[in-house]
Amino acid sequence: MVTRRTMTPRSLVLLAALSLCVTIPQGRVSARSDAVEGSHTTAVCQSAIDQELFTNPPVVGAPFSGDVITVWHPPARPEMRATARYYRDSVGRVRVDQTFVGHTSGPQRVMLKLDTGSKRVYVLDPIARSSTRTGQGIANMLTGAGSCQSYVLPVTSTRSITFSIHGSEIAYPTLVDGEALRPRAIDGVQAAGSRFAMLMPNGVTDQGQGERWVSPELKLVLSSHGENSRIGTIDYQLTRIDRTEPPAHLFALPDDYSVRPDNAFGPSLCWQNPYNVPLWPCQGQGR
Repeated sequence: MVTRRTMTPRSLVLLAALSLCVTIPQGRVSARSDAVEGSHTTAVCQSAIDQELFTNPPVVGAPFSGDVITVWHPPARPEMRATARYYRDSVGRVRVDQTFVGHTSGPQRVMLKLDTGSKRVYVLDPIARSSTRTGQGIANMLTGAGSCQSYVLPVTSTRSITFSIHGSEIAYPTLVDGEALRPRAIDGVQAAGSRFAMLMPNGVTDQGQGERWVSPELKLVLSSHGENSRIGTIDYQLTRIDRTEPPAHLFALPDDYSVRPDNAFGPSLCWQNPYNVPLWPCQGQGR
């Protein structure tokens, strides 16, 4: 079991190499009859960075917008959920509006990738009315858009609960990604699905099961569901998918925001580990 109180970006990546896999939502397909008969398939996700939202090179010619919900039902504890809205235009610019756990309106954080040739992402704080730049790797870790590994519940601007959710194909890319499911449409978008045994972190002996649906066209996880007796269930779904071009004004920095140094929040970021019960607290946290 991981016992560190605060997970740095580097330690989170190391944990991801040891962790699990999950997939989704309302009306998810889970009956055995959905499996492709006699089928095992090569991995839908070939590495831990497949299906990330912030990418370089960018995903072009596949504009969309959609709502995201991530829900954690831990054993004997209240449900936790967070929502977001994703936007991507035809040239690959990306915007993420995040509403944190415990909030019914937002966003509390906005992330913008405006230069498709760069690996820098602007992180906006609508409350402080400030912006800072960070690397797209940190932006993906704050977003948790599936990326065949990471789903995130943002709690504050510096604290998140992260679920490294993958099957054996992430840690061992030569292995198959479980059981292939018959392709289906999710919100009008074709998706490839798989069901698998979740790869758990060292020290966690309880077996888990997961299911994942990925859009080859959008290059994104559309839905995911995972369950394990230690953590309960974690569900992720991209819904209300709109394939029209998002308005251009969404991909612009506000004129009245103060500019903070690059990675201004970096030292205070904390990703909590859901396998520690109770959760280890983050130290030195602000809001």
